[in-house]
Amino acid sequence: MDIRVEHVSRSFGSQQVLSDISFAASSGDIIGIVGRNGCGKSTLLAILAGIDRADDGNVIFSVPGGREKSGYLPQTNPLLEEASVVENLRLWAPDREKTERLLKEYDLESVRRKKVRKLSGGMKRRLAIACALAHDPELLIMDEPTAALDIVYKKMIHDIMNDFTASGGTIILVTHEQEEISMCSRCYILQDGCLKDYRRNYPEGDAERSFI
Repeated sequence: MDIRVEHVSRSFGSQQVLSDISFAASSGDIIGIVGRNGCGKSTLLAILAGIDRADDGNVIFSVPGGREKSGYLPQTNPLLEEASVVENLRLWAPDREKTERLLKEYDLESVRRKKVRKLSGGMKRRLAIACALAHDPELLIMDEPTAALDIVYKKMIHDIMNDFTASGGTIILVTHEQEEISMCSRCYILQDGCLKDYRRNYPEGDAERSFI
């Protein structure tokens, strides 16, 4: 699914967080957004997902009802803490077969009956990603998808991302992970409310200094 972001701006009071943000993504793309903590990256993703509203500008999808065909993984935990793993999945998955498949794919079968509040941070993240993919979206909007995951599960998520885009899906993600930056078709750095081409402004080897 194609998406165009045109001249999006967002302020909170007197603070201009996003200023005239424009970019596009097509089927098969992974678009990365990097930047210092608090620079507005999560706000931008929330606008793309329809959770927040821009003050100005537009987000245009190539198909009607584009947002309904997207999956959103926020930075904060979106799960129901008092519900079990399987109960959270059933809220998003269209049927039992899909729920069972997600439990296997994300290595969650052993904790299927456990309440979310008793899970580790890594398990919560895996479950949240499974929920975001439960309805087979065409666009994935992901805010630090591998945060709190160990190297094994990071690789699993990266494999899923590659398979998703190989089948025509589109990913827009915020990341601090150099490996994920290298996976991106295009990567932008958000500074002072504006997007800049990351690779053009920060040559290989300068990544760490640019936003950490």
